[in-house]
Amino acid sequence: MKAYEMMIENLNKCPGNQMRDTEIREVETDNLDTYVENLHKDKKVNIDKETMNDGSIVYHLDLSGTLIRYTFTEI
Repeated sequence: MKAYEMMIENLNKCPGNQMRDTEIREVETDNLDTYVENLHKDKKVNIDKETMNDGSIVYHLDLSGTLIRYTFTEI
């Protein structure tokens, strides 16, 4: 299994609060797509995946208006 640093950003769309709720975790997985899908398997979610030039992988999630971004960087 590969080890990743996962940064979780809950993007606040409220115009009076532009701060992000951020959390960092270490995770191990062989399949990032499945890992992210399983985080919200009981909810309707739209997921867009983006691979950055530095090799990190970013998932943009829209959970009925709640925006979350997961950034994975291999350790």
